[in-house]
Amino acid sequence: NDGVSLLNIAEGATEQLSQIVIRLSELSSQASNGVLGSRQRAALDAEAQALGKEYERIMSSTEFNDLSLLRSKNTSVSIQAGLNSSQNSSLTLSLGALMPRAD
Repeated sequence: NDGVSLLNIAEGATEQLSQIVIRLSELSSQASNGVLGSRQRAALDAEAQALGKEYERIMSSTEFNDLSLLRSKNTSVSIQAGLNSSQNSSLTLSLGALMPRAD
């Protein structure tokens, strides 16, 4: 059950991050259309800044049992997938793979 809970938390956080990225894309398109005045663009910028802070908050605060799920580096978690504890019934998740890359 802990493995399912961990994955549910990670999935919920990544869904929220995805929605933020989509909204930021929409704001960018609206701001670049050439029709808006400076006040409207300032409002769009304020929303974008708030969304950026929310993105960072989610990245920093998404945890399971004190383990950061989205900011971990080279951390792996073993999850038991079956009823017994044999090697064939577990899997290992690399949490570093969940981190966005700054390429």
